[in-house]
Amino acid sequence: MLVLQDQYWLLGEYVAKIRTDLMKEQLTTFRTQLEDFAQKHKNDIRKNPAFRSQFHNMCTKVGVDPLASNKGFWAELLGIGDFYFELGVQIVDICLARRPHNGGLINLKELCNMLRQR
Repeated sequence: MLVLQDQYWLLGEYVAKIRTDLMKEQLTTFRTQLEDFAQKHKNDIRKNPAFRSQFHNMCTKVGVDPLASNKGFWAELLGIGDFYFELGVQIVDICLARRPHNGGLINLKELCNMLRQR
């Protein structure tokens, strides 16, 4: 009986390894296709906020965070890190300029309107 249990255990290990290898292969394929998509639509991702948001939502659903690091693959490929860094600088500039009027605190709608004017 012990021999049969060992055989089942070995078979289970073998099936688990096959599934793990297959999953790794699928993830590699998916990442390659996601990179190709990002490269192909790079300009739309950078320039179109709605498209960028949809791309980010799609990435988030599959566990990829293109905004995770300024020095990461996605920031390098898409320049996303630069975009958000520049946006952050503009937000700080607006808040500092408005500080004499409101202490540097600003309504989000007002901030968005001021960013659009820039």
